Amino acid sequence: MLPGVLNVYFLAGSVDFLIHVAAATTDELRDFVATHLSASKEFASTETSLIFEHLRGGHPV
Repeated sequence: MLPGVLNVYFLAGSVDFLIHVAAATTDELRDFVATHLSASKEFASTETSLIFEHLRGGHPV
């Protein structure tokens, strides 16, 4: 796997894959997408979502 990738999910529906990436900054995330995804002919498009808070069992992690 690529550096920073935590999980890869193969999905049903309009989105084929969800790639869970850990990045320290939005600039680092942008660089990851530009270098590893957008520059590749294998990916038709990308969509980025940011996680602001993660709850596990109803409590912040």
